[in-house]
Amino acid sequence: MAPDTQMNPVVIAGAAIIVVTGVMSVLVDVDFGILALQAAVPMLIGVGLVSYGRLRSDGVAATSQRTVLKWTVTGFLAFVILGAWFGEMASRADSSLLLSMTGSLSVGAALGTVIGVYAARLRRTNEELAETVSELERANERLTMRNEQLDQFVDVASHDLRNPVNVAKGRIELARRESDSEHLETADAALTRMEALITDLVSLTKAGDRIDEVAPANLEAVSRSAWGSVDTGDASLRVETEIAISADES
Repeated sequence: MAPDTQMNPVVIAGAAIIVVTGVMSVLVDVDFGILALQAAVPMLIGVGLVSYGRLRSDGVAATSQRTVLKWTVTGFLAFVILGAWFGEMASRADSSLLLSMTGSLSVGAALGTVIGVYAARLRRTNEELAETVSELERANERLTMRNEQLDQFVDVASHDLRNPVNVAKGRIELARRESDSEHLETADAALTRMEALITDLVSLTKAGDRIDEVAPANLEAVSRSAWGSVDTGDASLRVETEIAISADES
């Protein structure tokens, strides 16, 4: 698909050169041969800019109009001064041809130097970008490897953790036949909590799920639930808040 050139400053500059050259060609009074010779260069420049803006700029100029126009105006003003200087020198019969040639070559060398500087900057930017892309690719490879290791760890950990939990819950059921101690209820609740944590661990890592479904969770209830899952000895818990937050309660 061809790029959108409706507001492309490269196309606008080229079209302006063509129009101005055409108008000036009508207004000046010179022989046709001289006219064709003098108008050929600006016409070719105008056509070249229009063609480049439509086919090769890929919309970059259209999205950076201010930058392109700034350098267009800068170049225009610079060559207005140079053109006036060349015109003045050409109108003087006693001017030096060698110095005029030196001036012309100096302008060409300066223009080439500026273009070379920006080309070098562009090349360095491309090299830095390529290096950054390579670093990102290496980082992505390391991340992929770590994810694979994490998946393996979760597989092993979840299996190795579930087995002792199942054994402990079975022992609790057997112990209940011989005793009705409240410690058995506490131990069973802790094992149930551990099963839930193992399930969450697998879900958050191996399955790649995220905690994106939240609900109001009361901090007092969550705190007391967590308090009951640990050995607190003779300590006591006092919750002095009724705040509810949006979270995954488990």
